[in-house]
Amino acid sequence: MRNSKLHLIGTFDTYETDDIPNAKSELLQLLNKLDKWTCDIVIVQSEAGNGSTHLLHAALVEIEKQGRHATFTYSQRLLQAQEFYCTEKGRFVYDARIQVKTEFFLIDGCHYCESKPVYYNYFVGLLRSSIKRGVKIILSARTGSFMQLIQDFPNYHVVTSEFPTALPLYNIIHILFTSHQEYWKDFLLTEETQVRAVCAFANQSYNSVRLLETMVLTFLASLYLGKIKLQNDNIEPVIKEYVNTFIIKYG
Repeated sequence: MRNSKLHLIGTFDTYETDDIPNAKSELLQLLNKLDKWTCDIVIVQSEAGNGSTHLLHAALVEIEKQGRHATFTYSQRLLQAQEFYCTEKGRFVYDARIQVKTEFFLIDGCHYCESKPVYYNYFVGLLRSSIKRGVKIILSARTGSFMQLIQDFPNYHVVTSEFPTALPLYNIIHILFTSHQEYWKDFLLTEETQVRAVCAFANQSYNSVRLLETMVLTFLASLYLGKIKLQNDNIEPVIKEYVNTFIIKYG
């Protein structure tokens, strides 16, 4: 199996939270105490869009910074790739010759594996053969979607990523604004109006960081293209209306 390349979603530095201990510190502690890695699998869980994939990517970056080797793949690619062959009865069979030669094996979206029974035995077999060879397994999954997996691997550890509270939520939005100043610098001319715009987003109700990030970037692009008009006296109502409309349409 070849290493999978990916477009990084984020690093530990860009994971915003104000809770200590938290998912970031817990996962970092595991990665920095490799001699005390006592579980078979580590599962990083979150509700959809709230950080499990971000943390898995951050773990990959950290492992490589330490000079160690990791193989990363998405579960869909893992289970639909050429590691399968089909018998005359139409059944998928696990090829026991396949091995993952790495120190860490990171798989994004293990909930997908449980939802596909025809692939699940292969998935479990691959994990077991990797564990026997000393490979450390880190998986991401949606909250509560891996119950069968932890029955098959009772020696597990779960790290939970939650939707951020008010301060880190503000920081996420502020970072998005700061990194895309070219979109709004001609429309939000003072520091006061910039802060008001960030706060207007932060004061709305969300349940997904990924949806929030998409929403803010889409808003800034629309502002830049002239599809949204902002004036000093309408910043809050315009953003509130935009957020409500976006959530109804895409949320």
